[in-house]
Amino acid sequence: ADLAVPDSPAFTVLGVTPENVSHPTIPREFATSLLNGVDERGNFQTGLALDFVPYLTFFGKDTSLFSYKRNRMERFLARTQVSFATVKGVTDEDKSTRLALGLRMTVFDKGDPRIDGDLETCYTKVLNNPEFKTDEFVIFPEDTDIIKAKKLRKREELVAQLIETCDEKARKDNWNASGWIVGFAPTWISKTGETRNFEWNGGGFWSTIAYGFENLDALKNNSQLLFHVRYRNNELVPDTDDPTLFFSQDSLYVGGRLRIAPGEEAKSIFSLEGNYIRSRQDKGPWDNSRRFSLGLEQRIAENIWFALSVGGQGGRIDGANHAF
Repeated sequence: ADLAVPDSPAFTVLGVTPENVSHPTIPREFATSLLNGVDERGNFQTGLALDFVPYLTFFGKDTSLFSYKRNRMERFLARTQVSFATVKGVTDEDKSTRLALGLRMTVFDKGDPRIDGDLETCYTKVLNNPEFKTDEFVIFPEDTDIIKAKKLRKREELVAQLIETCDEKARKDNWNASGWIVGFAPTWISKTGETRNFEWNGGGFWSTIAYGFENLDALKNNSQLLFHVRYRNNELVPDTDDPTLFFSQDSLYVGGRLRIAPGEEAKSIFSLEGNYIRSRQDKGPWDNSRRFSLGLEQRIAENIWFALSVGGQGGRIDGANHAF
C-alpha cells in the first residue's frame, strides 16, 4: 500500500530534504528521489538518491507474510533501508559535490501494512468476491487459450479496482501511525565538484519518534506529531564570503513537526515544522539559531509523490539567515 512519500536517509544527513524532521515510513524495496531547491545557505542544489531494502531485494520472494508477522528479526531486516545520494551545487557560490551512504532502521511502526489485520481482511474479501464464481470468470476445460487469457485479464482488472478501495482505507488509517526510526550515514565531499577530489566529510546520526494520536478520536485519522534529533560532525561547509574557502562545522538539530491531512483521503499532507539549531565552526563558539518551514506532500499517482517546503532561518551570529 502506497502510504506516504519515501524519506531518503542519505538526503537526510546531507541536509537537503524538503523538511529537516524526517518521518517514519515503511521503506520501499526500491525508491528514487530527485531534488531541486535552495539549501539553508542560499545555494541552489540538484541531487539524486537511490534507496533499497537489501533483505527484500535478495530474500523477499522467499519470505512469507506468515513468518513476517511472527518473526521480529525478519521484520527488523525487512524494514532496514540502505541509501546512496549525491548532491551538487550549480552556482559559482557552491560548486561542490557531496556523497552520502545512509542506513535507516525502524525500531517499531504501527502503520506497517503487512501487519494490518483490517487490510488483510479487505484483501481476502476481494479475492473471495462471489462475482469470480460466475461463468464470466470461471475457466472451464473446454475454454480456448484466448478465452482463458480474456477471463484472467478481466479478473485482474476487477481485482485491481476492488483492491484500490482497500488501499485507500489503509492509507487513511496508517499514514500517520506511531513509529520510531534511527539512522546514520558517512559522507564525502569534492570541493571542486570533480569526482577525483573526494575527501572525508564527517558523518551524522539522527532519530525520529512519531505519535499518531491513536487514543484521540478527533486527531487519530488526520494528524501526526514528530520529534526529531540529529547530530552532524566535521562537515565541510563553504564560506559565505568566499566560496573557495571551507570550514569544518558541527551541528545539532532538535525539532518538531506537525503533519495534517484534511479530507477523506490522505493524498495531501500539510506540515508545520520548527527546529532549534546549535552549530559551531572549526571547534569555535556555539551558534544558536532557529528554523521554521511550511510543507506539502502531494500524492500525484500510485507510488509518485511531490514534496515542497518553504521557510527560513533566524538568529545566526553571522547574519546569514537565508530563505529556502
